[in-house]
Amino acid sequence: MALHTDQLNVMTHEQYWPTVVSQVTTSTAFITRLFSKVKDERGSGVALNWTAAYKLEDGQWYSGYEILDTTPIDEFKEAQLDWVNFNVPCSISGDEEDKNQGKEAFHDLLAQKMKLLTERATHYMGKAVMQGTGAAAKEPLGLSGGSATTGSVAETPTTRAYAGLTCGTDDVGSGDFTNWWRNQTLDGGDAAFTLANLRTIVSKVKKVGGKPSIIVTRIEGTDAMWSLCEGKQRYTTPHPEIAEIGFTSMQFDGIPVVHDFHCYPSTGTSSNWYVLQEDDFILRFIKGKFMHRTPWMVPQDQDAKVMHLRNKFTFGPRTPRIQGVYHSALD
Repeated sequence: MALHTDQLNVMTHEQYWPTVVSQVTTSTAFITRLFSKVKDERGSGVALNWTAAYKLEDGQWYSGYEILDTTPIDEFKEAQLDWVNFNVPCSISGDEEDKNQGKEAFHDLLAQKMKLLTERATHYMGKAVMQGTGAAAKEPLGLSGGSATTGSVAETPTTRAYAGLTCGTDDVGSGDFTNWWRNQTLDGGDAAFTLANLRTIVSKVKKVGGKPSIIVTRIEGTDAMWSLCEGKQRYTTPHPEIAEIGFTSMQFDGIPVVHDFHCYPSTGTSSNWYVLQEDDFILRFIKGKFMHRTPWMVPQDQDAKVMHLRNKFTFGPRTPRIQGVYHSALD
């Protein structure tokens, strides 16, 4: 006997959906930490807006009765991130129901469907954060943007726009204050990864006011760090050539190091190490649309039941310049 959609909705909501949501929001260490700070937002227009400290006032040397420069500089700009959506369908055909009759068999079928749904939603959420391209205002712009030059924390940032503000070379100031809206970078090229270079990028982020709270890399990136550690000894004193390690975690200069299978580049002989200040990131959801599930329904003229997982959110750093990335060969 086929299960009625009302029964299927109750079963899904009470027995499976909390687990689906929990697994997607804790799929990686970085996403878990972001979700611990997440807030719902009521939709306001087509984007999430905030005021960004975008440029510095210029200064001058002067003497005597010289007239002081009072030319105003537009220090603040309105930054914005578009709301984005993803949808993951889940369906059970009449043929599948016929082949899985009985309470236990149908529960096994539904459990497998929920597992596949979770895997797909995890892929969309995780890849969006790390590699989202911002394409056609449908995807968020992830840390890498899927290339070396386009991400919100780009490996080699070029003149472009992020959050509606241009990352150009026309910003006031000089030295450390040029390219004010860009993130901090260190390109190791084809040279092998070194802890000294990782310390350099951590220092660059700290120098511009960042407080790094997590380092995210590929699993091959954490392997490269482990290979430079001495045995299984735990070092508690920071040192430019020694990582602080333990049996269950890794830290560098007191900063947790985690791996993410979506970290760019996700394959090949090189990796990025993202030195991030989590409190600066925005992860917001439209109220009532966070991991929203549509009811199971029977589409017209189909022998199947279908539901959808839908998510409406936005993501990105408020201030790219206090985030950093180190790119290097793995060995």
